[in-house]
Amino acid sequence: MLGGGEVAEAKVDDGELAELSQLAVKNNLAVMHCADEPIERLEPAIVAKANRRPEYQYLFKVREIGKVLSLTIALETGT
Repeated sequence: MLGGGEVAEAKVDDGELAELSQLAVKNNLAVMHCADEPIERLEPAIVAKANRRPEYQYLFKVREIGKVLSLTIALETGT
């Protein structure tokens, strides 16, 4: 495998780089899709618990703060 500095020095033509980039994107998408089902099972349980927390409800009511950001702030601050 090439490290960050080695990539700059590697003699890779545009066709190969495009091919490698496409492969990397496809692999990243495959990994992301593997996480879809577990996330879909976990998310409702987390949101249900958060709905009972007053700090989540307060944050959710603030303009421009949606469900995900409210949840993130509430959980990261540990309040």
